[in-house]
Amino acid sequence: MKKDIKYSKIPHAIRGGLLLVLCFLSTYTIAQDKKLSFGGKIGLAVSNFTNEQPHTGSRVGYQLGGFVKYNVLPMLDVELDVLYQQQGGTKLSIENMPPGLNTLITRRTTTHNYALHYIDIPVLARLDVSQLLGWDMEFKPKVIAGPALGILMRGYDRYDRTMELSSASFPTVNDPILGSVPLRVTSTDQEDVTGNFERLNFGIYMGIGGEVPIGLNMTLMLDLTYRLGISPADTEDANRFNIVSSADDIRTNVISFTIGVGF
Repeated sequence: MKKDIKYSKIPHAIRGGLLLVLCFLSTYTIAQDKKLSFGGKIGLAVSNFTNEQPHTGSRVGYQLGGFVKYNVLPMLDVELDVLYQQQGGTKLSIENMPPGLNTLITRRTTTHNYALHYIDIPVLARLDVSQLLGWDMEFKPKVIAGPALGILMRGYDRYDRTMELSSASFPTVNDPILGSVPLRVTSTDQEDVTGNFERLNFGIYMGIGGEVPIGLNMTLMLDLTYRLGISPADTEDANRFNIVSSADDIRTNVISFTIGVGF
């Protein structure tokens, strides 16, 4: 028997993003205002955790979405984006088992790779530097800044774990360079860690960009931005159990390069 798909099962973040896009596209169609434009973006997003802890690294992802832009002044545009953006980072944790315990494992090393999937909604001011300085040029350099709201859809921890076995229980391996080396067992797994991160993530965008007409009333947009996380990304429970980090209030920062086309 065929089951009906219930509207309530559609994730709230996706519903909200679609409603925003439809709302602004409808506004453009009705108003036909030459100051109002829209388009799409795609690009790379390089993110990391900022918890001032050692052994952390960045994660390379991507982002894509759409935008609506309104020219409020000859030199100033206000832009609303709805983006799917990958955030996250990597973390290396090493656990040494206390001596004297009757255990088969003496050390456990885990490399975490956190992949956080967000719907990011920035509101950006785009200042035209050439218009501000009175330069007559086809390429329009821009200064970009504005706040952003990130809505977490899902988070995963893809980790590699190596366990060093006790030499008292297992034979060691003789290496010609390192000498006697204990046996190691390595495993790879993935865990859903959505509950360890806050659903809402606030940040601030800063960056530079440029716009150039490419014909047929279209504009090519190139942006290089930095998203500074200003609210904690992890929950209190995650820190309590040392799942994400030993430090409190970790944040995510993102450097992104995007290419867009405006109409």
